[in-house]
Amino acid sequence: MTAADVTSAVLRESAAVSVATTQNFVAGLKSFLRFCFVEGLVARDVSEAALAITDGAARPASGISAADAKALLASCDRRSALGRRTTRCW
Repeated sequence: MTAADVTSAVLRESAAVSVATTQNFVAGLKSFLRFCFVEGLVARDVSEAALAITDGAARPASGISAADAKALLASCDRRSALGRRTTRCW
């Protein structure tokens, strides 16, 4: 089994069903492929070849304004180790 085989299966499934159904298929496929590798049923872990499927019509996140981003970064004391950890400084 190769990454190309996995991609082919996902593409084949996505042509026949909805985006939501394909997303469920991919989630199950990834889990199954990972299980097969861990159990020694396949030689290589190809689970990462089952890429996430997104709805092309979905609206992308808008993010924050440049001014808000600057204010957020300015609130961190980047001279300290804690201030450089962007997930912990605010």
